[in-house]
Amino acid sequence: MFQTVAAQLGLRLPQAQLANTVPEAAEIARLESAPMSLIVKDMLKYSTNLTAEVLGLLTTQARGVNPVSLHASAQAMTDWARERFGLRHMSFVDHSGLGGASKISVSDMVHMLTTPGVEATLAPLLKPIPMKDAKGEVIKNAPASVVAKTGTLDFVSTLAGYLEAPGGTRMAFAIFAADVPKREAAKLSGEEVPQGARSFNAGAKKLQQSLIARWATAYQS
Repeated sequence: MFQTVAAQLGLRLPQAQLANTVPEAAEIARLESAPMSLIVKDMLKYSTNLTAEVLGLLTTQARGVNPVSLHASAQAMTDWARERFGLRHMSFVDHSGLGGASKISVSDMVHMLTTPGVEATLAPLLKPIPMKDAKGEVIKNAPASVVAKTGTLDFVSTLAGYLEAPGGTRMAFAIFAADVPKREAAKLSGEEVPQGARSFNAGAKKLQQSLIARWATAYQS
């Protein structure tokens, strides 16, 4: 990659040589990345698909697996999740969720979210989701707080995370809404914004808000 960028600027570099020891040299510049927790938090907040794919690949490699493709890495992640969390109704074809063939059931998602140790690690990284009224306006001093991850594709809208009801009761939840036939038709049409996709997703988000409000009321301490 560095050679390619340099070549575009007119600088031809020799082939890189493998070094078994750090050569003696003067450091002229250094760029440190943000902490992993911040990278993950930003990825979840902005739904950065490229970051998700890179982190997924690096995680697979960190576990000692050398994937030959993105699909192979996703399969390795699937095997790990099944073993770690006891999931059965799930399979990944990538790490971002863009692949339409990736699957996970609502029950498996909630099971993973409620596995001991997961909330303490994951909840601080999730995005706050404001509660809204029937008109779509943010409720000031809402009775409950939500941190979750959204998932949005044409005719698909999901929300999964944690809800804290009045009194401190905490719950994990997952809401999946999808119109599979319309999604398949939209993919075949090739339209960038298929007709009806925006209204479907808007309705799905209203449903999410309605369910959250109902749970907060039903399970308050």
